Amino acid sequence: FATVGIIFNANCSGKGICGACKVYIEEEKEFILACKYVVTTDIHVRVNFLLSKENKTANYNEDSTLVGMKFPQSTKKNQDNSNAFYGISIDIGTTTIGMALIYIPQGEILNTYGVYNSQRVFGADVASRIFYADSKDKLNELKKYVWKDILTGIRTLIEYQEKWDMNKTLSIVINGNTTMLNILKGYDVSGIGRYPFTAVDLLGGESYIYEFNLETDFIYEYINKDLYDYVKNAVVKILPSASAYIGSDVISGAAYLKLGQTEDYEMLIDLGTNGEIIIANNKMGVSGSTACGPAFEQALKGHQTYGSNLIDRIIDAYDRRLINQEGMIIKRFFDKGIPCDGGVILTQKTIRDIQLAKAAIYAGIIILTRHLNIDISDIKKVYIAGGFGAHLNIEHGARLGMLPKELLGRYEIVGNTSLKSGVEYLINPSIQNVIEEFILKLENVDLATKEDFNKVYLNSIKFD
Repeated sequence: FATVGIIFNANCSGKGICGACKVYIEEEKEFILACKYVVTTDIHVRVNFLLSKENKTANYNEDSTLVGMKFPQSTKKNQDNSNAFYGISIDIGTTTIGMALIYIPQGEILNTYGVYNSQRVFGADVASRIFYADSKDKLNELKKYVWKDILTGIRTLIEYQEKWDMNKTLSIVINGNTTMLNILKGYDVSGIGRYPFTAVDLLGGESYIYEFNLETDFIYEYINKDLYDYVKNAVVKILPSASAYIGSDVISGAAYLKLGQTEDYEMLIDLGTNGEIIIANNKMGVSGSTACGPAFEQALKGHQTYGSNLIDRIIDAYDRRLINQEGMIIKRFFDKGIPCDGGVILTQKTIRDIQLAKAAIYAGIIILTRHLNIDISDIKKVYIAGGFGAHLNIEHGARLGMLPKELLGRYEIVGNTSLKSGVEYLINPSIQNVIEEFILKLENVDLATKEDFNKVYLNSIKFD
């Protein structure tokens, strides 16, 4: 189905146990699992209309507010328009890939582009893709899928511009979670999936596109020869990550926000397919990653809505006493679920999945504060980043028990800081020094190994 643009959230990585790829075969008059069905003749297939379609225009983006933004001008000395160049910031997420085209030295965002990460056919979360990449051939397959998305995005951004000066050079900077960045390079990711959770590469570095060992014929499928002759000379900069589960997307975002540069403790919560948390001041910092992504993905499956809107509906049902404090739906709606606006049905499973996700985030925050030996109230500022957090109602997040109520009034939604930090790097490369210094003072905490994590987690499942 990927060949006609229909992407399934393959949570089980093709093992036939999650049911996410269920379709109806007209000729057989029954539902089947697409991942297990062998097509031997022409058939008519009906799919759920809520399934995602690849978006091939430059109009879809996670952070449309970027378009038309002016960042500070380049700090490079003696730079005039003759030395001006184009830059593309790329954020490789597990679920989506976002890109922003910038013109330097003016610092103007010309356009943005976004597409669902085509690797989703191999699993909705990082763990599924690590499991799938158990051979060189499968790893290379994953690598090609992400490069297909990147090359398509580069071509679209260039072609979308009415005028493009081929005399001006192109520079590319990439952020992403550690697994995505290692797959991008074709590096073995098996170490990220097992204790002690190590990655082949955390440093990033600079390369040309042709140094990523992509076959020429493959490149020409997504970007024509004339354009590739121009693009191949672009320097691709991958910014450094901190650990196997704290990637350059979160670290660069923290640097962009100037997190931890004062005596006050500040916190960054990146709510995407996974939940990463950083708490830091100018002396020390800690980071941790929570396994909330699969639960959020399961809760959103089949709902044509933002995850934050789903939270709003759960809070509304809770206020109407259709859900009790333990998260149980009342008897009247237990079997068929609670009907909500927009045709959304809140089922018991949906609510449980959200409870598991929000409890993981809250427990991660509590454990990291304990590790620092500080109180929640010592955190003076909280930034909410990531795709899931972009539309979050903070008050509802606190009432749900995902965010500490004690910090209400200190939260700020900041959007895709990974994409913005890439733009910042293109204009002012010295931000890499800030990133590297921040990594050195950051202690990564494996939350799952902390003795009190499970206790806090279990106590956080119910609604406040």
